[in-house]
Amino acid sequence: MTRDSVAVVVVGDVGRSPRMQYHAVSLATQAEYDVDLVGLSGTDSCKEVEDNPNIRKRLIRPIPVPWILDRIYPTRAVFKALVQALQFFWVLFWVIPAPKYILVQTPPALPILLLAHVVCFLRRSRLVIDWHNYGYTWLATAKPNARLFIKIYQVYERFFGRGAYANFCVSKAMQKDLAENWGIQAKVLYDRAPAMFKETPAGEKHKLFSSYAFGKAEGAKGNVFTTESGAPKPDRPVLIVSSTSWTADENFDLLLDAVKICDERARTSPNLKFPQVRLLVSGKGDLRSHYESKMTAMDLQYFKLFTEFFPHADYVRVLGAADLGICMHFSSSKLDLPMKVVDMFGASLPVAALNYEALPELVHDGQNGVLFESPAELADKLFTLLGKFPVDTSLLDSMRREAKKFQRVR
Repeated sequence: MTRDSVAVVVVGDVGRSPRMQYHAVSLATQAEYDVDLVGLSGTDSCKEVEDNPNIRKRLIRPIPVPWILDRIYPTRAVFKALVQALQFFWVLFWVIPAPKYILVQTPPALPILLLAHVVCFLRRSRLVIDWHNYGYTWLATAKPNARLFIKIYQVYERFFGRGAYANFCVSKAMQKDLAENWGIQAKVLYDRAPAMFKETPAGEKHKLFSSYAFGKAEGAKGNVFTTESGAPKPDRPVLIVSSTSWTADENFDLLLDAVKICDERARTSPNLKFPQVRLLVSGKGDLRSHYESKMTAMDLQYFKLFTEFFPHADYVRVLGAADLGICMHFSSSKLDLPMKVVDMFGASLPVAALNYEALPELVHDGQNGVLFESPAELADKLFTLLGKFPVDTSLLDSMRREAKKFQRVR
């Protein structure tokens, strides 16, 4: 019997869109649809997507913006929108079989919301929108001076966001805002980390730590975290992990300021105990080199800072091997929830997260993690959580158990 098909559409790098990849896997395995996963090429997809015979990846090669149009934002944005509209229309209308549903994520809303309505009309498909955030609020964060373009984007997003067959969103706060201010009724679909996220076994930890710069011992064989048998070293440093796309909606200046405060306090207060810390930031994006320069210029005694972009399988292992996760996502709308925290909870990793309106739906302060709003507050939380490491990790262990429980019941 022929199975119905669904087009899952990402106007971005498919491999860096975990929620849409997980939608594709769920639709292919649980709902038994054939899935066409349509998006831009770049990063490899997760193993569950690559190995699923019912998911067909339809990757679109990004076309560089000509230098003469790349000099100012409006011409660059219009060029990208027009080119992507043509590319995605070709795939959705001509390349793939007519889908029963087209599932799109927004943001970005431009050009996909208008394009999806057109394709659904022509192919008699049903449009489903997954609201991750608002595109116009993200644009206001990234380009605060582009006021006219922001207003046009908001009107476009509001108009073409209506009329879908169904709507999903990531939080109750966004559900309420969509209903009250946009007239859109959406169902909350909380993210849940897939089964691949789990605590990393001791043997895999040792191999991982010995393979990357963040784990290696300077001038010696092995690594600073584990013995050859995989047992934790008694004098091991804390491993803190933060993941990022290095975009404007993540405030890493706040994190670096907190690191300076911690390091200064530990150096100047001999009665305060604080361990050595290896802070690892994983990801790639436009602002990475900017922050790497700042990190290199910092004079630190208790912290060593590392950046890396991992293959997906090793990223999963890193989360499962770390002692604490940090999330610097502050949400342009204050209504979305960061997928990276969900993945950290899947690995039973407690999280320190920058607080905003919707975040307590995910991070329960003092239970599965801690919330902070300033560098000083983050520094205080780090001293509370890590001050007795590795002799006494009871507070981290308690939060780890709560993170594991949260993953089971979510």
